Amino acid sequence: MKIQLRGYLTFKGLVGDRKFEIPDGLSVRQFLSRLSEVNGEFGSLIQFDRDGSLAQIVIVLVNGRNANHLPGGLDTPLKDGDEVAIFPPIAGGSRKDGFGDMNFSMNTPAKLKNLESIRAFIQFAAREFGADRDASADIMLAVDEAASNIILHGYSLAQGMLELKIECQEGILIVLLKDWAPPFDPTTAAPPDLDLPLDKRPLGGLGIHLIRQMTDRIEYERTPDGANILSLYKTACKKITLDRGELPTTKTG
Repeated sequence: MKIQLRGYLTFKGLVGDRKFEIPDGLSVRQFLSRLSEVNGEFGSLIQFDRDGSLAQIVIVLVNGRNANHLPGGLDTPLKDGDEVAIFPPIAGGSRKDGFGDMNFSMNTPAKLKNLESIRAFIQFAAREFGADRDASADIMLAVDEAASNIILHGYSLAQGMLELKIECQEGILIVLLKDWAPPFDPTTAAPPDLDLPLDKRPLGGLGIHLIRQMTDRIEYERTPDGANILSLYKTACKKITLDRGELPTTKTG
């Protein structure tokens, strides 16, 4: 049977993006062991906690779900067509008790090639917060559109950085996008006239309209140090029950 292996962020060059032929019944743990045997640099990062779960030196997702939290944990057998995604640790705040006590963050160059990693990051974090499939898809689409606008229109494809932070507060998923492009407040953009024929509509505006449709609320702030912060709110998440501790910040290249 075949599975899809995808490396994200700094792991993209390490494990690549390719299909693997594996024997039936091979578990996640066994697959990681085989991958370690053929890739010593990756193998040096595979470490386990006392309970046998994968230490957060790497994050392994199977079909978007953290491998440590599968029904059988790392001993869950892989199935034909499964997708295994491997991330370096994404920054995460420590868990306390209740809502708004944990967040994930990501720093990345504002490049179109990094949009796939951004989407995967949002999907991972939203699922960790208990967001359902529809809510996860909505917030991922909204972030993808917002990030694209920052890259294409904010930075105009020039060099720049983009920071993302995602957290849950009282069942509300909040995603913050921070950039240092020229100021632009999308909350002041007029809604497009969708009744106009396509050839008479002005260019632009549909992206912001899409972001509004996919979220419950958006907010904008221009900080004293010259940064734009766009906050997207979506009713989506549930109470966190996992204890994670501090994870180091990830930066992409």
